[in-house]
Amino acid sequence: MNKKKLTACILAGLISGTALGYSVIVNAEQPAMIGNFAINSSSSGLATNPSSTIDYATYTNLIPTKNDQTEEALAAKAVNFNGYKWHIINVNQDEKTVTLLAADTSFGTSRFSDGENNSYNSSTVKNYLDSIVAGTAGDGKPNFKNVVEAIKTFNLTTNKFDSHEVSETTENAMLYLLSTEEAREVPENVLMMNIDGAMEGSWWLRSPGYSSYEAAFVWGDYGRVDYDGGPVYYSFGVRPALQLNLESVFFESGTKTFLTEEPSQNTEYTITIPSGLDVKNAGWNATDGITAKVAGEGAFNKSKKLTVTAESTNNWALKAEGVDDSIGYNLAASGNDNSVYNAETSAASWEFSAGDLNTKDGETITGKKKTMGIIIEDYSGKKGGNYTDTVTFTAKVENANAT
Repeated sequence: MNKKKLTACILAGLISGTALGYSVIVNAEQPAMIGNFAINSSSSGLATNPSSTIDYATYTNLIPTKNDQTEEALAAKAVNFNGYKWHIINVNQDEKTVTLLAADTSFGTSRFSDGENNSYNSSTVKNYLDSIVAGTAGDGKPNFKNVVEAIKTFNLTTNKFDSHEVSETTENAMLYLLSTEEAREVPENVLMMNIDGAMEGSWWLRSPGYSSYEAAFVWGDYGRVDYDGGPVYYSFGVRPALQLNLESVFFESGTKTFLTEEPSQNTEYTITIPSGLDVKNAGWNATDGITAKVAGEGAFNKSKKLTVTAESTNNWALKAEGVDDSIGYNLAASGNDNSVYNAETSAASWEFSAGDLNTKDGETITGKKKTMGIIIEDYSGKKGGNYTDTVTFTAKVENANAT
């Protein structure tokens, strides 16, 4: 039996390598550099600088409406600040602020008061919010001490029950509860939130209820405001609001995140691809993997990600010159001794997050290595020859939330 030699030059070497069959494609408007890809930043998905014109339309478009009835629709409009999810419920161009309402249950539950008084200023729940601002709420509790400069401080008024007359004024408010009047302006689908551990899944408002020992709240299951209120000693959910100073934050539209420090705009990277692969058997044949890491100055932009795709000259088949035969294979991101070639399987692609690209070992940037290999068709009945293919890898920087 004629012994077959199967050498697959399908995976080409380092970015600066010259191995047979190696080629690199970047977008036409983006330059390629020897030794790495340098992808220029675009305006899409990058940060808004506080010193530049504030894009109020972006924030207004993220305010959820009554038409956003599904969890997916609401999640698509949620923003991030200090590690928590929020909904924008108001944009104030005169004050250059956006009002955020907590969109997750991370703030837990609390009694409104440990006594029988429904005054917000002397309440237990206000003291809890103040401790979050001060960073003294305790281990495992939210901590906003390091972001206070981004939060507007203002005097907050609360009306009496069923009245436009002011009941009390809270000075220097930062994190606070909505009033019944403010909650009434928020769609019910946004008010809905069933907080674990809260009686009836409900959450407190700051307005007084019908009697002196009751405070208003929202029925979490329905998003309905209860103006008469519940006893202040009940344990309801805590869902704070805050006013964010837009001149003190940067906004990454790619991740919909408000940041207190200017994010890195760096989108340069280096990819290392195996220089080749000698096929040793049918089935799974592993390479040394594909590695990507940040290059240039600073960390890789957190609002971006890197995707790598591949195309085959021979339509994912190895061919030998002068031989009327071919051997199919799958380019794969995983495999093992039990992997079997499937002609219907699409070629693998790889995605590297900013966290992957910025990975360090001590002070050395190592990036992230991911598995790469090929799954070869059974070639025991194929004609002898030197079978090869050329694979073209395409790298692209895009917004982190792109699908």
